[in-house]
Amino acid sequence: MASIPGSGKTLALVARAAWLIRQGFRPAQLTALTFSRKAADELQDRLARLLGDAGRGVWAGTFHALGASLARRYATLLPRGRTAAFAVMDRDDSRRAMKRLVRDLDVNEDPGELTELLDRAKRTNGQGLATLPDATREALTRLIPAYEGFLEERDALDFADLLLVPVRLLENHPDIRRQLQTRWRHILVDEGQDLDLLQQRLVELLVLPVDGLPSRDGPSPGLTLAADDDQAVYGWRGGSADYLLRLTQVYPGAIVVNLGENYRSTPEILAPAGRLIGYNQRRLRKVLTTQNPSGPVPEVRQFVGDKEEASYVAARIAQWVDEGRAPVAVLARIGAVLTPIARACERRGLSVRVTAETPLVERKTIRDLLAYLRVLVNPNDWTAFERVMTVPPRGIGAKTVARLQESVIRQGVEATLAAAGRHHKGLAALLALLATLRKGMGGPAATLRRLIEALDYRAYLSRRGEPDESERRWSHVEELIELADGWEGRHGPDIRVFLDHLVLSEADESTAASSQVLGLTLHSAKGLEFDACVIAGVEEGLIPHYRHAEFDGVEEERRLFYVGLTRARTRLLLTVCQERMLWGRPWTFGPSPFLAEAQFAWPARTRSGPRRP
Repeated sequence: MASIPGSGKTLALVARAAWLIRQGFRPAQLTALTFSRKAADELQDRLARLLGDAGRGVWAGTFHALGASLARRYATLLPRGRTAAFAVMDRDDSRRAMKRLVRDLDVNEDPGELTELLDRAKRTNGQGLATLPDATREALTRLIPAYEGFLEERDALDFADLLLVPVRLLENHPDIRRQLQTRWRHILVDEGQDLDLLQQRLVELLVLPVDGLPSRDGPSPGLTLAADDDQAVYGWRGGSADYLLRLTQVYPGAIVVNLGENYRSTPEILAPAGRLIGYNQRRLRKVLTTQNPSGPVPEVRQFVGDKEEASYVAARIAQWVDEGRAPVAVLARIGAVLTPIARACERRGLSVRVTAETPLVERKTIRDLLAYLRVLVNPNDWTAFERVMTVPPRGIGAKTVARLQESVIRQGVEATLAAAGRHHKGLAALLALLATLRKGMGGPAATLRRLIEALDYRAYLSRRGEPDESERRWSHVEELIELADGWEGRHGPDIRVFLDHLVLSEADESTAASSQVLGLTLHSAKGLEFDACVIAGVEEGLIPHYRHAEFDGVEEERRLFYVGLTRARTRLLLTVCQERMLWGRPWTFGPSPFLAEAQFAWPARTRSGPRRP
């Protein structure tokens, strides 16, 4: 299905699944792949409303969740050193590992950048490495085998592995591929324009005939893919609209159904969005239409500086909130643009949430507790064990941890800890605590409560900071327990699956709905909609971003602005500053050329990027 924003892609996918079930497919024969757990839950909820309990029989989850499930099911075929209890290394784990390896190998490169490059190399089979500077390429050549050895030692897979491992599994084991194709008779994919190379390949392996031959159990599985090439905005992480442009070549006989009517936005918002995206050359041509009633013309305002901008935007948002239009979204190309506006809104007494804030699962307090759960389900998860040894303090210092690390490499985690525990009281007490918790281990919520009580965790938090800060941290713990309770009620008591869910969740959205103002980057706003939106910083150098000035980059930047425009239902405000503070310095800008392309009442200006005065 080729579609436009607000055309009901998710509803069409749900209707397709319901139709297939009514045609005789069993719910368990359908699999839906999404890019967020929230989207998967929404799809299942809508199916349940349509079909009752049968709707919940459809497996729905993210690509990474499917990859983790397949890797655990076929654990005997995993890469060396991995078991069914493998740990999932989240992005922070990977960055910490890279920082350690950079130090150990005496590499003079930025660990954060190297982590991103390594992830990209794994996802693209090394494509793009040849264009890197010699020093960076040479550093990666040394680091990649060291990093893979690090994962092996810790019985771990990282995010890229959760796609790479199942792809290699299905490529190398056609018998397993046939089993899955017999089990899953139709694959439904949401946001198909964002698939990277590994995700594209995984879909092909689940759908296309094995060895080019039809299955003995009937025709190959069907595929329904909902997508909009004009919303392909994740090229920086490997997503490509080219997949859609050649879809009928990959799947001969595929039928493309255009969903061209927008049910979200007013004509006044949709018209400039359509004019803007029409400038892109590499796209499937489609007409944007809507039968929604007319609304106000989008407003464009220019300000001398960002303080003036913030004051005006906060006043306008307060007016919209009084009219009952909350939550109001404030969107920007980079998070730094949101800060002055968020503060101005708070001064007016509005409740504000900015997605640049640390998500729940990335907060240190929560990561400490989740490390305990990881060790409980996988005693060989050394990365998690390094964390729990010092929470709370047990007299286990950095030198002891370093000696244990050396022993772990030689003889493994459990043997190392068992030997060391005979000589270290603090470590022995920790091992005894873990053994006790394992004996009575229940679901994630009950286990967390027992753990928190055993650690006297609230008292530990109270000793680590001011009372207000301690209470804030404790509120995060309560939020985690509440989340675990809700998970158990919906998905069951498996702690390992709960951990996979948390690690693979892209963002913490638990408190977003209660805020009157939501600050979002344009990327994080994708898939959302609001009655009223502000797009701040519509300036050349920011939109389009000055680092993406080449042809392909500008096309993606245009798609990103198009996504921002089409988040709004009835109210839209665009702001331009002549000067704003960024990165601690004042920068001057001209209005974005996209304003002229969309035919907003705005003069065109030409400038290659931000310039200091």
